Amino acid sequence: MIEPARPNGPRLRLWSAVGTVLAVRARAGRRLHKSAELQRRSSPLQCLPAQPSMRLLIVGESTAVRTGATVPEGSLTGLLGRRFPRLQIVNRSRDGATVAGLLAQLDGDERFDRVC
Repeated sequence: MIEPARPNGPRLRLWSAVGTVLAVRARAGRRLHKSAELQRRSSPLQCLPAQPSMRLLIVGESTAVRTGATVPEGSLTGLLGRRFPRLQIVNRSRDGATVAGLLAQLDGDERFDRVC
């Protein structure tokens, strides 16, 4: 006697869900790796013209550092430096800065016309 075929629906759904979870985890891992690499390669851009008209201090975290900018000129500092070529920009930003880190970035005896 021939037995009726059992439906594979539940098993297929299970393996499909497992495959989806693995694909999502792999993609997240690649993104985290890429993010860590960008953070390692990024450093705060500064603009130091010979005779500045004003002095600007930039403090902050990854946005001000230029993490994620494909070119330095695309960062906040790069855009300001291009728009105001005689502006001296001192950038003390650090990736992952906390409130305490921001306060430390403000320390020093130097005088600035503006702080951003």
